[in-house]
Amino acid sequence: MKFYTQKGFTLLELLITMCIIMILAGIAIPSYKDYKKKAYNVRALSDLKNISTAEELYYIDNEKYFACKDSACTSLPSIKNISQGVKVTVTVKKDSFTVTSKHELGGKEYTFDSANGLITNKDINV
Repeated sequence: MKFYTQKGFTLLELLITMCIIMILAGIAIPSYKDYKKKAYNVRALSDLKNISTAEELYYIDNEKYFACKDSACTSLPSIKNISQGVKVTVTVKKDSFTVTSKHELGGKEYTFDSANGLITNKDINV
């Protein structure tokens, strides 16, 4: 008498495995997207703080603030580059300046006003 041994998986086992993988992917993918969005926002906030400090250094040397946008801000002292995807604008008033920074994929726009020293943020549509 010959006995045959089963080789491979049954259809039910494969379906259950696929369902488990889809459930795990459904949980992981949205979490990963939120993680990336937060990382983009941190880049924008970091550039905002660095440019604010560089503006103060520029003022000490030149007794005026430097208005710039995006890559032109690399002319400020100690600013070698702006993070990829970050848009920065510096507007100058008589005795103060405002820096606005946002990442194109981040979802938040940060603003620093040197007159009151506060950083504010607002949600934007990406």
